[in-house]
Amino acid sequence: MNALAEKFFPGDAADNAAAEFAGFVSDDLTRGVVAALVEKHWPGAPLQSGGASAAAAYLAGADAAKRLLVDLSDSLNPRADLADLKQLCGAGTSIVALGNENDVELYRDLLRHGAADYLVKPVNPEALEEALLAAGREPATETAETPAGNVGIVIGARGGVGATTIALNCAWLMSQELEKNVALIDLDLQFGTAALDLDIAPGRGLSEALQNPSRIDSLFISSAMTKPNERLAILASEENIDKSINPEPGALNQLVSELSGDFDWIWIDMPRTTLWDNHQALAAASHILIVSDLSLAGMRDTLRIANFCRESAPDAKLLFAINRPGEQKHGLPAREFERGIGGSIDYTFPNDAGTAAAAAAAGKPLSEVGKQSKLANALRALCRDLAGTGENAKPDSLVRRVLFGAGK
Repeated sequence: MNALAEKFFPGDAADNAAAEFAGFVSDDLTRGVVAALVEKHWPGAPLQSGGASAAAAYLAGADAAKRLLVDLSDSLNPRADLADLKQLCGAGTSIVALGNENDVELYRDLLRHGAADYLVKPVNPEALEEALLAAGREPATETAETPAGNVGIVIGARGGVGATTIALNCAWLMSQELEKNVALIDLDLQFGTAALDLDIAPGRGLSEALQNPSRIDSLFISSAMTKPNERLAILASEENIDKSINPEPGALNQLVSELSGDFDWIWIDMPRTTLWDNHQALAAASHILIVSDLSLAGMRDTLRIANFCRESAPDAKLLFAINRPGEQKHGLPAREFERGIGGSIDYTFPNDAGTAAAAAAAGKPLSEVGKQSKLANALRALCRDLAGTGENAKPDSLVRRVLFGAGK
């Protein structure tokens, strides 16, 4: 509701806000943080003192809001209390829980019992705002065309864990050693390094395609791509920092659909911050690889991303990888990490700083610079595992003829 309507119809504004958010917090410090967010996003929404019991009493006499913030600090059995609240709310409400315990098992159990997220107090305002906004986003209900073929998406659970390096080298190895025609899309439109790592200039068409999907066709794609070798084509951008980039919903899905008829494999380096914007493309993935380090934050975000991917892409094969496991002095043991994410680590990529530095200096993939290094062999194993799923070569098309030449 706009400001004018709020002025003349404050009751309606409060009702709308109550439908979006309701919060129950037990301490004054947290209440102040939450109150500022409520005023910013849902002015007039209920924010009360108390925890799970206060939330249950409120829900007994009012409709559940889309977002429910509940402080479980005083709960004797937070898991059971959370499960009870979820049952009261129903599927239409996302619950963000707060608490004092920084405990991996508790976090995992709360998510299993229906929490959208769990934050430890004292809460970071930015983290809480992100969690609450994400909790209210509804999954897409529209039915988009799902491209057929092999689409591998690589997502870094944390910044700097090497997702781009893995996506780039998988694309390179498949194109060079497995002789597949491969497209690599770098979705970091302002700070992506896929083209930079190969010492090539990024094309100028990717951001245009994502903002104006009506332009996507074979000729546009062929002119926007850069070819580091005869079987590999890269779509990347290097937009100005001061330029606002707003991709159209479903544009990436349309781009992938167009590419899937011309390439044996499509690899997408997808920043975690763009997941919601690209949930349709996630649904098109045949494989999703989540890359993390062994940090507690990495484990938390791996689980969150995995849950999102399972909802958005139930048919994709979800894989977990740890990159540079020995780099952190106080990292989690692998078994504890696996318990935290509720799954097994599928691939471990060893730290090879020497090969990585040599590859950066040469402007070449590390799988070419250090062909027999442990890291290259680990990446090679991943590619061979994925390529062993019986994919078929694509027939010649306009893009294939333009990029790869007839008869390639």
